[in-house]
Amino acid sequence: MRLVGAEPPRPNDEAIVLALREEFRLCETDTQRYDLCVQKRDELLDQQTRLQTLAAACERVMSSECPEYGRRKKAKSQDSATDGSALKEVVRCWGRDVVQHYQWSSKGEKYCNQLRATARRVPVWEEAVVGLNWSMLQRSRDIRRRPVKALVNPIEQADLDSLRSWSREDPFPCKRLAAKDLPDTFGFDKYGLMVYKEFAVGLAGPDGTGTTEAPAVPETNGADITEPPE
Repeated sequence: MRLVGAEPPRPNDEAIVLALREEFRLCETDTQRYDLCVQKRDELLDQQTRLQTLAAACERVMSSECPEYGRRKKAKSQDSATDGSALKEVVRCWGRDVVQHYQWSSKGEKYCNQLRATARRVPVWEEAVVGLNWSMLQRSRDIRRRPVKALVNPIEQADLDSLRSWSREDPFPCKRLAAKDLPDTFGFDKYGLMVYKEFAVGLAGPDGTGTTEAPAVPETNGADITEPPE
């Protein structure tokens, strides 16, 4: 039996990099080199997604099978969520449950300050999640931008920046997304955020259909709401 903590054998990382460099030398055109880049990027992202999904699954098992682990984790999350002054304000705006669910207490000071600035700008979560979903949807469509990660909290600082920017526009330029608007690997979690299906409550089917929608937001003076600019 392998001891917990012992690392299994894995391919030599340096050898993988050298092999990739050799593949580039065999390419004859820029198109071939670009296709190789996309292929390798997709392979690495797939490996990352599988590892993140495995980590999340193991975390759930550990929390359910070891009451002491689950108790300490919950207690630490509750304490940390209200310790930092930045997160205290986020709790007041978006609620303690949201802060704890997305594990924001584990993020760095810069991220938490960005959360606070965003919560001040858009203090109602049901409105904030609409803009966050649009930002992540745009990232999922653009290979030049950072992909949406398979995490409980896929929100990045760029999404917070976008939400604050859009919040200055009148009317708010984002519409509430439905399941059919999402790529078929995504759904909505219990707080209405766009996440990978491993973390979703409602999923978009392969044909784009689905009944689950993100939480509704107040009407914006009856004006037409279009897709926000890139």
